[in-house]
Amino acid sequence: MDRTFLLAGAVAGLIAVGVGAFGAHGLRGRLTPDMLAVFETGVRYHMYHALALLLTAAVVARPGINAGRAIVWAGWLFVTG
Repeated sequence: MDRTFLLAGAVAGLIAVGVGAFGAHGLRGRLTPDMLAVFETGVRYHMYHALALLLTAAVVARPGINAGRAIVWAGWLFVTG
């Protein structure tokens, strides 16, 4: 399970960086400042989910800690989000 969340977090982070770079360089002249701010907020939330997935993977993989159903559910909800 930890590898699944680690991979999902890494892929989500990769996508967030790519989409953020596209927004910063490709959309700057095409969107109004208000719409660009909305786009940046969405990218920021995407990165927060990626970081949360990486943290979830670290908690699941930590020896001596019973991950339990709650942390696994949280991980899948972050993947869904």
